[in-house]
Amino acid sequence: MNARFSRYQLRTTDLDGARSFYEAVVGPGFWDGPVSLAPLPEPARAAGRPPHWLGLIGTPAVDPAVAAVLARGGSRRGPPGLPAVLLDPFGAMFGISSEPVPAERGPVAWHLMAATDEAAAVAAYAEWFGWSAAGAVDLGSQGRHVLFAWEAGGPTAGSFTDLARRPGIHTQWLYFFEVPDLDLALEAARASGGLTLEPTTTATGSRLCPCDDPQGGAFGLIQL
Repeated sequence: MNARFSRYQLRTTDLDGARSFYEAVVGPGFWDGPVSLAPLPEPARAAGRPPHWLGLIGTPAVDPAVAAVLARGGSRRGPPGLPAVLLDPFGAMFGISSEPVPAERGPVAWHLMAATDEAAAVAAYAEWFGWSAAGAVDLGSQGRHVLFAWEAGGPTAGSFTDLARRPGIHTQWLYFFEVPDLDLALEAARASGGLTLEPTTTATGSRLCPCDDPQGGAFGLIQL
C-alpha cells in the first residue's frame, strides 16, 4: 500500500469552539475518526498565521520521505520529531507520520492541492509517495485539474490544480469532509459562525463547497 493521508490535525486558537463547530457541521462522531485537535503553534500565532488543517501522510519510511521532499527544495517547519511538518517546494504545508494508514477511507472524500503548476506538483508527490495521475480536466474559471489516485488503477483521491495562480488563493492543501446533505451542512456552518462559498457540482454529480471555520481555518464539504 502506497503512502497516503492517514490523519488530519486542526491547529487552532480555540479548541473547544472548533470541537463544537465541526460536530455541528459534519456530525457528532466527527472526532472519533482520524482527526485531531492541537493548539496553533506559538511561532505561527506570533507570525499572524491563521488556524489550519494539517494533513499527515502515513508511511513507515519517514526519514527517506522527508529527505526526498527536502532534496526537491522543500523545507522543514518546527522542531525535529514526529510528525515531520514540511513545506513542499510549491509552498503547501503537510506532515509525514509513521502512523499506520487506516484500511477504510476516512472522513476526507476529496484532497485538493492548489498550486501554480499542477503538473509539477503531481509529479513530485508521485515521486515521493507513489501516487498516480488519473487524468486531467480543464474547468475554466475553476482551474486546470490533474486527478490522482493513491496507486495506479485505484479510486480517485483528489486533484492538483493551478488555482494558486488566481488572486487571493495561496498554495495549500484543502480537505473536503464528506456529509450526507451539503445544504444542511452549509446551513449549520453559517449558523455556527463559519463562512461558505457557493457550492459547485462536479462532472460526476458530487457537490462540494470550500468553507472557513469561525477561527479562520479553511476546509471543504462534499456530498458524493
